[in-house]
Amino acid sequence: MDLYRKNIHYLADTYEVYESGRMLDSGVCNVEIRGIVKQSEIKFILTGVESFPLASVFSFPFSTPEAELLPDRIAYFKTYVPDGNEPMVCHLFLKGYDLDFIRFAIMGRNGFKLFEFKGRLLEEENVEDISLSVQSAESIISELKRTDSLTAERLLEWGADLYNANSDVATADGIRAILEAFKLFIEAFKLEREKMGYDDEDRDYWRDEEDEDFEDEEDEDEDEDYNEEDEDENDRFSFAMPVILKFIALCNYKLDHLTQAGKVAERGLEELERAQQNSFISFDPDSLGKNTLEEIIRLVRESGQYEPLDYDDDSFDETEMDFDEAEGLLLFMENDDSRAEELSPENFKDLLKRIRFAGNQIWKLQKGSESSIMLFQLLDIINNTLYYCWEKLGFGHHSDFWKEGDSMMTYMFIELDPRPKIEQLISTFNTHNPFGIIDRKSIIKKGVIVFCSETLKHL
Repeated sequence: MDLYRKNIHYLADTYEVYESGRMLDSGVCNVEIRGIVKQSEIKFILTGVESFPLASVFSFPFSTPEAELLPDRIAYFKTYVPDGNEPMVCHLFLKGYDLDFIRFAIMGRNGFKLFEFKGRLLEEENVEDISLSVQSAESIISELKRTDSLTAERLLEWGADLYNANSDVATADGIRAILEAFKLFIEAFKLEREKMGYDDEDRDYWRDEEDEDFEDEEDEDEDEDYNEEDEDENDRFSFAMPVILKFIALCNYKLDHLTQAGKVAERGLEELERAQQNSFISFDPDSLGKNTLEEIIRLVRESGQYEPLDYDDDSFDETEMDFDEAEGLLLFMENDDSRAEELSPENFKDLLKRIRFAGNQIWKLQKGSESSIMLFQLLDIINNTLYYCWEKLGFGHHSDFWKEGDSMMTYMFIELDPRPKIEQLISTFNTHNPFGIIDRKSIIKKGVIVFCSETLKHL
């Protein structure tokens, strides 16, 4: 069986660990090893290695047949030492035409630490890349921490794979994948900022280049304030940052957050320009996403939702995402009405997410009309009445849902005399569902009525 640069699926039932020529450990295991060949690399996915200090997903770039085909084995390797517990070398030891065992080598303190797995080869041509299935960002981050591999580069790699494999937002899984990929890109963004020497409070590095070059000739004290550290800050750049911002912008665009997508794309172009100005090596700007960033801005302009980036707006945050609205979209796509009248905190939160999404969609349709003002007022009453119900039903405190800048005025009026306000809301939904155009299965209507009716019993 020719295994060179071919997919492999291997089930290992025993293992041995060596360092400096000495066996450290051995025993039985249940490890599944998938090797998936792509255009210029082979990607390995390991399951069942939680007890080993070994990464579970990693890739090896192809070299030359002369370097990879040895008399008794196939060798895949990296020409650099990777971070954490990611293997630097993989050997597929052959026994005739069969695969005898697989060895992964990571760089330890005393040289290479070797992990050898022995079992049986499954004869499968198409090996599923399970790393591309929709996983939570939290589980991926936890795995990278476990293997001491939590870096911006690794997060970007995981997020890009997840995004590229599941970017069809016509399906619930596609939307879920975009949300989880977005979380990975945000963590990569934060780590890359830290590597560049900026903390969360320091937004100054997004300055306009014109501001950096401005000099007031009349300010005689300016030269006295100058120091070498300021110059270093102006020269900070990252090759990874434009790519990270490109994917953050793409996630926003896919989820119809077009204004945010355009602004983040502009940030990405700024970082790309910074890299071009400060790098000692020349590179193709499209390799860092210039063409994609410009295309996003063009599409946002065509949509009519473009807003230019305001350099004086300290409130703008590249990491923002309205998760409640996105999760509300997921709930509508799944369209499961089996829990519509379930009296639980989880179902209550889902109801609010549905209302948030439905309200935003209807507002977009009515934008600029008198109906949009009435909708805004109605949403204010519905949400604040439900916040009161949340607290009265013992699920939590109404402040659980407050966001910075929200007004408590409506809530305070409801709190003064709640019964007629709650009864009026029940009556409104019984006679006409304000979200009927989207709430086809009346899930919002049923939820509002059941939670409000239950609250009346507690007054």
